Amino acid sequence: MHLAQTTAQPAADPAIEPAPDVRERLLDVAERLFAEQGFRAA
Repeated sequence: MHLAQTTAQPAADPAIEPAPDVRERLLDVAERLFAEQGFRAA
């Protein structure tokens, strides 16, 4: 995973406080993984 959209956030540490768009993408990926295994994301 690459973080190419972090140039607009100076001195921001994604490891401590991820950007909202990053969190949404992670949730989407997790939901897809659950769906592939026959589970549903809460």
